[in-house]
Amino acid sequence: EGDDDNVTDLVLEAIQTLCLNKLMLLETSNKLVELMDHLRNSRKNISIDREIRIFDLTSCVISPLLSSELLDSSTLLTKTFLRICAVFPKCLKRMKRSRHDTLEYSTTQLMYSFSFFLLRSEYFDKSMINELSTAVDNSIVFCLKYGMMEPDNVTSCSILGGCLKMVRLMLSQSSPRNSSEHRISLGNMSPAHVHALIVSHSSFRSALVGRCTVTEKKVDGLAGSKFCEGLTQRIELLSLMIYCASLDVEITTTSKKAWDALLSVFNASTSPCDKLIRRLLFLYEKHTSFPVQMNELRWGQTNVKYSSDNVSSNGTSHDWDWFVDSIDLGRVRSTLSQFPVSDTLKPISLVGIDSCGKIPVHSIHLSLDNEDDYGNGSDNESRDYGQRTRSNELQRVNEWPTENDVGGWRGPGEDPRYSPGFILPLILATMETFLPMAVASKYEREKHENELSAPDESFNAKNEADNVQHIEFCQTCRRLYSNGAISLAVASLSSQCPSLRKVALSICGLFLESLQMQKSSSLKDWRERPQLEMLMSSIQRGLSVRRSIRIKKLQGSSGGAALRYDGDVTSKLNVPMVPAFSAVFLAKALLILSRPADDMYGQMNRYFLRLTHFHGAFQDFFGLPGFLSLYCSSADELMRSKSERNWALQSLIDGAVDEFSFRIIARHHVPELIMSSVGSQIDSPGKKGEMLIAIDALRTLIERGGPSAISHMVMRQGLLSWLHGIVNWRKVFALFPFDDMKCKFLRLIVAAVKSHRSHTSTPDDGQKHPSISAFYEGVPLADVVIRIFLDSKVNTDTDVNVSINGYQTELYELTCDALWEVYLTTPQKIMGNRCSECHGMTTLDDMTSVLEKFATHKQMCARVLAALCALPLASSSARDDDSANTFCDIALGFILSKLPTTSSDLVAICLRRILDLIQNHGILASDPNFSSRFMKTRTLATKLEDGVTVWNEIFKLLNK
Repeated sequence: EGDDDNVTDLVLEAIQTLCLNKLMLLETSNKLVELMDHLRNSRKNISIDREIRIFDLTSCVISPLLSSELLDSSTLLTKTFLRICAVFPKCLKRMKRSRHDTLEYSTTQLMYSFSFFLLRSEYFDKSMINELSTAVDNSIVFCLKYGMMEPDNVTSCSILGGCLKMVRLMLSQSSPRNSSEHRISLGNMSPAHVHALIVSHSSFRSALVGRCTVTEKKVDGLAGSKFCEGLTQRIELLSLMIYCASLDVEITTTSKKAWDALLSVFNASTSPCDKLIRRLLFLYEKHTSFPVQMNELRWGQTNVKYSSDNVSSNGTSHDWDWFVDSIDLGRVRSTLSQFPVSDTLKPISLVGIDSCGKIPVHSIHLSLDNEDDYGNGSDNESRDYGQRTRSNELQRVNEWPTENDVGGWRGPGEDPRYSPGFILPLILATMETFLPMAVASKYEREKHENELSAPDESFNAKNEADNVQHIEFCQTCRRLYSNGAISLAVASLSSQCPSLRKVALSICGLFLESLQMQKSSSLKDWRERPQLEMLMSSIQRGLSVRRSIRIKKLQGSSGGAALRYDGDVTSKLNVPMVPAFSAVFLAKALLILSRPADDMYGQMNRYFLRLTHFHGAFQDFFGLPGFLSLYCSSADELMRSKSERNWALQSLIDGAVDEFSFRIIARHHVPELIMSSVGSQIDSPGKKGEMLIAIDALRTLIERGGPSAISHMVMRQGLLSWLHGIVNWRKVFALFPFDDMKCKFLRLIVAAVKSHRSHTSTPDDGQKHPSISAFYEGVPLADVVIRIFLDSKVNTDTDVNVSINGYQTELYELTCDALWEVYLTTPQKIMGNRCSECHGMTTLDDMTSVLEKFATHKQMCARVLAALCALPLASSSARDDDSANTFCDIALGFILSKLPTTSSDLVAICLRRILDLIQNHGILASDPNFSSRFMKTRTLATKLEDGVTVWNEIFKLLNK
């Protein structure tokens, strides 16, 4: 150790550079072993940053030694890991006590180093196994202690999540199940012991309930800066508990406190946290004595309102009143707006979280059965879609949890949607609890006789007890329907899980049974019962007809439709997967028919009254029921026609949830219809509201339709050309008078360009396609984005430091995202080839105005600057000289302010743009301030390919 810290750091950096070039590896390795022994025996403390530099140097030495397999590096690897185990607790304690966030970056770097060496535990020195086990056990206890603390202004939620992630990583290395023949087991602490420490921790409930409110900090240029990026304490804690429960089957008991804590934070939704809790409850039920019965799964606030102390659990029908009351109609509507078709009845295993190494094929329930009928498409096409969906599902689970999942929540706030896999079994259990004994006996007899018959239209009660049971059953079904539970079951017919579709169909059957009872007709206040019976009977007959057609196709019969099938029982019980558009349409219609005052009541009632074939069977399961007639409405009243068109567009947005749904939509030429409709309405001031919904519909189809939507809308229908074509020759203010309209249009541009980039980078067949790799719409799209941004009201203010909020903040972000996506997608950038000014559509004055607005927003300025520098210029004007000066000043100032973390690509593209501007605007050479700033970029230019050449050309022009 030297006395001068700077000299020591330079020495370490020089040695690391030599080791990266595979020089002095053996000598450095021996000296590092001596250094680790010296640090272990010495009482002198060195700084955390110096420790991190030493660990980075060791990792640079270890990697080539392990790859060469010629030199033994086990001693250095083991002693360095032991040193990290000793340093990490001190760093975290110092960060908590000092109340400064400067040590947070160091803590993250230590976590990265810890994981780097731990993942190479198979090369540890086996003679030091006892010392290693002690160090790992102590590290587990320490990480649990600090990882479950409440986050504050110093310790962010990502740091706490990183501590819990380290515990899971240590358990994975010490597990005998995951140990290979060459790997040694580290630690003596079992997963059951770790699980017991978690649930007995004093901060267990607060760690589950707590929210991450501290702003996460990111540092560019650090090797381990991404170890804790995106982690949250709550998700990592649940992931750790799942790992323990899946790894150790000896977890036999769980305290009542732990159950109450888990159920109190559970919201029965499809959010990442609730999915983890569902998986955890499933593992508890599988491996432990599950202490909570089905009618006691009270979640969230329901657990507080209906506590087990106040509600009896004797198996009576009154035990389900809490569930009927807890169903929220608003959440049901949110579920219908973005129905989670990928949710399953049995929570699937999570690769990377569960201890199992792979996902069993049977755990992913997709509709790949030969009995499923996908409508007008061929069986081969349906089977290809199913196989691709299975592959996408496997990839989705492997990357758990993800934010960009097609089935993820895309609305504001947390995901409020109900989990059909959790709610539907409770709905069915509630209905079966209230089911009269005589009806239940009838169903048992029918099941035993293996017959498929429709429920009787009437049932005569034999005694007073039966009358009471019938009335209670009808009233319960009515309460469930009023809260939206039946609509949720109807929408679940589009689920990819066959078991969940069977549960949904059972609920529909019991609800139809209640509608056809004599006691339900005696309920005078249930006035909408005839309409509901009409709709549910139509669904039942439609499914029966669909099944008959399918069986006829399988049997090759030339006669009538066979209603009985003597083949495989599994085939008999199969329920076809209905497209989400049709299922959501039926679910919404079920809600509308209960409210005669609804604007769509007349249309929905007439739609089902017009069904005459097969006694009113609903046969449009694999079509777009009601869409074309409503969107092309011919109503006499203007407001009614407008409401019908808007309802049709909103139904399209709600029903487009996956690629399967989009194929049905594209088969009816709906994207082309909407694009032509927007083009004809865009100049009409009175139809701006409908145009907004249409733009949202196009964006939804692009984002959720998968590769089929990209190929159809972007490649075939020319969506990108259409986007800039409807704006180019029009005034922006006349098209988009409000900022929210600009934001929606920019979102559509971002989604379209991003989909084009994803399609050209990873085509369906995995081969390169030069014909689709070109992106000719980049320049006009960038010009449209700039015009929309400069036309915004926020840009009418001359003060660039004016604060922005609301839609204006969103407009800045979307403009940055749109320009960045165009920059990433355009294959020919100024970085390699200079574009002449005649190729551009945006003037330098407009580019400078945009850059001035973003100069005060440092997080977005880098991306906007890179996109503007790559964009070709339009013909120059007289005032472009001043704009050139301003543009270069802002660009150089931003680059120099970000040293030493400035991106090399940004520096290269900025230097090339400056060279082009100096060649066309010589006035820059006479500015002494510019020259002095430019001289400071020499060091950056030397690190770039051809950077010195470009810098020298600029320097020659400045000397002139």
